[in-house]
Amino acid sequence: KNRLAYMLVCGFVVLTYLSGALTFVERQFDDLKFGLLERQATGDVVLVEIDARSLAELDLWPWPRSVHARLVENLVKAGAARIAFDVDFSAFSSGEQDARFAAALKAATGKVVLPVFRQRAMHGAGGSGFVDSLPAEPFRPFVDFAGLNVFPSDDGRVRDLPPEIVVSGNLYPTLAALLAGAGNFPDSVFGIDFGIDPATIPRLSYADVLHGHFRAEDIAGKQIVIGSTAAELGDFIA
Repeated sequence: KNRLAYMLVCGFVVLTYLSGALTFVERQFDDLKFGLLERQATGDVVLVEIDARSLAELDLWPWPRSVHARLVENLVKAGAARIAFDVDFSAFSSGEQDARFAAALKAATGKVVLPVFRQRAMHGAGGSGFVDSLPAEPFRPFVDFAGLNVFPSDDGRVRDLPPEIVVSGNLYPTLAALLAGAGNFPDSVFGIDFGIDPATIPRLSYADVLHGHFRAEDIAGKQIVIGSTAAELGDFIA
């Protein structure tokens, strides 16, 4: 009878776990663990923010490709190890603007990462099919590609990411995996470490970097991520 009781309890626990009913409890423990083990960021990754001040100073959106070209040149000159954009460059601009940006990317060959995306063609009832976005053709020879899709859990919070995603039939590393060293991930997903205090991640305003108002030592040898933090661009996830 005791053995049967133990077997029934074990079976119940296994079934409960496999059904996902314990996920909520696991997440509470994870959040508690992250809170107890909070620590500072290493400082090896620097965020260049497309912030509200930059939008106000440049007073135009989207910005011409020549603006991004000048930013890349400033970062390369300061010694950035890698420059990753969270900005969609899949559409063509004017020939002059695209040529200017392509020239900056060519001069920085091996350092710049541009994003690839996979998204639904349309949302809502009846929505089917996907649209894959890659950088425009003139930019592709000079950059690495990285996936920027995120996949929220059922509670709406992004808790993990895959190390790779498939876009247009090709396998690409996700940006986080690329910066951390793609190929070092044996599992299909890796968890996001919420124990790192985001307030300690070094940040620079896009406008300051564009105009050269920064210290080279804050950039030299660092991996740079360029993305929006301005509320009006709406690029926020939980």
